[in-house]
Parts: sequence; structure tokens; C-alpha cells
Amino acid sequence: MSDAPLRLVIFDMDGTLIDSQRVIIAAMRRAYDNFGAPCPSDEAVRRIIGLSLPEVFHRLSPEADDADNARLVECYKTAFIALRAESGGEAEAPLFPGAREALHGFSEAGWLISAATGKARRGFDHAIEAHGLHGLFSFPQTADSARSKPHPEMVEQAMALHGVGPQETVMVGDTSFDMEMAKAAGARAIGVSWGYHPAMELRAAGADAILSVVPYYNKPGQAGMLAHFTAVADALDAPVVLYNVPGRTSANMRAETALRLAEHPNVVAVKEASGDLLQISAILDGRPEGFRLLSGDDPLALPTVALGGDGVISVVSNEAPGEMATLIAAALEGDMREARELHFRLLPLMNANFVETNPVP
Repeated sequence: MSDAPLRLVIFDMDGTLIDSQRVIIAAMRRAYDNFGAPCPSDEAVRRIIGLSLPEVFHRLSPEADDADNARLVECYKTAFIALRAESGGEAEAPLFPGAREALHGFSEAGWLISAATGKARRGFDHAIEAHGLHGLFSFPQTADSARSKPHPEMVEQAMALHGVGPQETVMVGDTSFDMEMAKAAGARAIGVSWGYHPAMELRAAGADAILSVVPYYNKPGQAGMLAHFTAVADALDAPVVLYNVPGRTSANMRAETALRLAEHPNVVAVKEASGDLLQISAILDGRPEGFRLLSGDDPLALPTVALGGDGVISVVSNEAPGEMATLIAAALEGDMREARELHFRLLPLMNANFVETNPVP
């Protein structure tokens, strides 16, 4: 990746920030039923998430003529609106873990934030309202303002409206469409592994780096995690940051597994949110030169840095960015007196953030 300073981050929505596959698949089944044709498989539907509707049905039903394509588009819109009325629509599609924190973190750090989505503007606005993301996105690019991904128009328009160039822009997405769109516009691209296209496809489509989380739901063992992340790192030839968050995934990546993965030349860091200082200590003690460890838990950020960690990916920094940044800077510089004072000042807020479900549904 270039050393040019980044100023604009453009997020895909479905599959990157929001896990919307369930409601999209349900609407697609109802749309095809109303149209009078068999619905493609769930996997086929997942693979087109992010595209604008005419392009979706061009790919799902290539035999359809223009009139039938238009009918399928209207059937889908009708089905989705009905599901929104019945079950909440976008409100039923949860944010991915850490999505809210990432958006607020970028905002507090002074980044320009936009979106590039296959949603219509009305659907985008419903999603923002449902998840309380008001005021974070400027000049969002939607299906009714630009051509469908992977055409670069969404990224090009976002850059023009924000007054930035390609070398100051990064696209974050979960599909090859997002990566191809970014590359065609000359921007950089970061792929996320938790969405709807495999990480190796993201890299093949031009991703400059991949953020890869411990697989959730199926709760792999240590051998499974090692095989998973090794396969990702082998396939990508790009920097990979591991993310261990057992409170979200129900599977903890142990220190010995992280250290074995740290030997891979493409694995450059781990975001450690196990909450276990013994495990964190073991990783810090055994890590190879250049491998970074970032705390994923605010209350353990200071202890982690004191043990030799490199920083934090923080929740409380969304509310008190200056104080949290000063805390970490003081700790990294060895000023433990100031770091401790800020730690204890922020500790009640750190704890309060998780009194209820976080992120809030």
C-alpha cells in the first residue's frame, strides 16, 4: 500500500457493517414466489449481495429479458417492504461486532466517512435509522445515485464530492465487487473476512489487506483456527490482522495458536479481546520481531501496554477520544503515573459501556 495519508473511508453496508443476509434471502424467496419461478439457492443469493437490483437479477436469472428483469426488481421491492412492515426489515439485520465502534473511531479520528451500497437511498436511510448511525456518513452512494458495483462510479463520485483523490481513499468491503470497484477507481481496498465472499476472492479482486476474525457460530478448535488462518494467509499474499474475540465468537484462540500463526510472513498483528492477561503475556513473551499485539478490551489496555503491547482498538475512545489517546500515548512512553490516572478516570465509563448489550441492537 502507498504511504500517502488516508482521509476518506468508504464502507460497504450489507455484509461489511450489517449482517443482512437473512432478510435479503427471505425477500428474495418471496420475490421469486410472487414472480412464479424457483428461487436460486441461498448461496447464490449471498454472492450477489451488494449489487444494485437490476444487476442482481441479471446475474441470478440471466435468461430473463428486460421486462422480466424489471418485474423481478419490483417483486423484490414489494417483498422487502412487506417484510419491513412485518418484522422490522433493516432493524432485524444486526450490525457486525465492532462495526459501530469502528465507525465512531474513524469519525473521532477526523476521517471523512461515506458509503457505497447496492441499497436504494430509502433503504440506506432506513438502515441508518434502525441502527442509530445518524450523522456519520456524508455523501453516501446508493443504487439510485450511481451505477452498480463493480463499476467505479460510486467511489469516483464519493471522492469528487469530498474533494479527495484516490491515494487518500480506502474502500472497506466484503465482496469482490467492492475490491474491483475500488481498484478501478484507483483507491485502496481492505477486505473483511466475515461477509459473503471468501478472503481469497477478495485478495484476487485487489484487496490490499484483509481483516480476519476467528470463525463464529461453528466454534472451531485450535487446529481448526490454525488451518483457517493459515489458509487465509497462504492464499492472500497480503497483511492479515487476526481478531480474537471469544465473547462474540464463543471460541478462544489460545496463545500457542496465535504464536504459530505469527510465524507466517503475512500475519502481522492480533487484536486480542480474550480478557486474559496470562494469555496476552504469553503472546507478548513469545512473539516474533515485528508482530503487533493490540488490546481489544478497554479495561485491559493499560495492563496490556505495560506488558509490552502496542496499543488498543477501543470502544471508550468513541466517547472520550482525547483522553484515551493520551492514556495510551503516556503508557507507551513509560509515563505510568499519567496513564494510571486516566485509566481510573475512564474505568467507570468503560464498565458502563457493557452494562447492556453492546453494540445496542
